[in-house]
Amino acid sequence: MGAFITTAARLARQNLRPIFLSPSPFAPYKPIYDTMASLISLFVLNYATGPFMVSTWDKSLELCRILNWYGHVIVLVSLVFFWGGGGVWVKRLMVKMD
Repeated sequence: MGAFITTAARLARQNLRPIFLSPSPFAPYKPIYDTMASLISLFVLNYATGPFMVSTWDKSLELCRILNWYGHVIVLVSLVFFWGGGGVWVKRLMVKMD
């Protein structure tokens, strides 16, 4: 799970962060982007460490079920989006903004 989280985070930072940097019309929203990115990172990493705290397979699955698998869903949706052409779409959007 850690490798998938890292890959999704790198893809998101690589493709989304430039939208919020200086010459962009979205530059004033960079603090909001930073806050949201930090919160999502916090939630996903806390989700991923839960099974290590309960230390059994059954309790780990129960914990994931209770949390509705949100960490897996966020990472999976991110990877499908970026690997499915989302990065290209974001770059086209940035070109249109210029």
